[in-house]
Amino acid sequence: MEEQTGTPQPNVLPPTPPIIPPTLSAPKRSPLILVLLVVIVIALFAAGGYYLGTTNLLMPQPVASPVVYASPQPVASTDPTAEWKTYDANGITFKYPVSFVVCETEAVIGLISSGTYDASETDPCGSAAERGYLIAIYQTENDDLFQNWHRDNYPNSFSNFAEKTISVGNYEAIQISGLENETNIEYSVIKIEKQEDSFVIIVSYGLEQAILDQVLSTFKFL
Repeated sequence: MEEQTGTPQPNVLPPTPPIIPPTLSAPKRSPLILVLLVVIVIALFAAGGYYLGTTNLLMPQPVASPVVYASPQPVASTDPTAEWKTYDANGITFKYPVSFVVCETEAVIGLISSGTYDASETDPCGSAAERGYLIAIYQTENDDLFQNWHRDNYPNSFSNFAEKTISVGNYEAIQISGLENETNIEYSVIKIEKQEDSFVIIVSYGLEQAILDQVLSTFKFL
């Protein structure tokens, strides 16, 4: 028997194939479970909304305080004629400023300003008859005086001519007014027709319209 010589050969095993773990697929969710989840979420939202709503109703609601407006304080009315003098005669009455003086004749009731005349004058009313009155009141049986003023004076000699209807002593009256062209002095002539043959003519010369209006506001027939 022949002996084998040389290095012994090792036993070679065949290579082991790698172990590949099996791939796990995600479990499929049932559609029924999804529907139940949606229903649960909706139910939770509905329950929360109902709770919040009932809580707000039970809580005391703020009440708006009523707005209180301060009552307007009464304003003391000032009567510019309160301290004036009063004329009361010849069937008429009216008030006039304290600085005015009444001058009476058979034909006219005249008003003048005492400050217009020098203190040395002993007869200011006599002087006023020549110079003219601030206010002259005539009681006549016709309106010729008014018509003469209207026809002869105002259309030709006055600027800012105006004619209007006013009320004096609960009577309707006609007033013509304007400014004298040469002197720029205010004129006003008023006609009050009490009856067919009873007129009151009021002539104002050089008097502020505001003062004349205040005198007329107190004018009454007795």
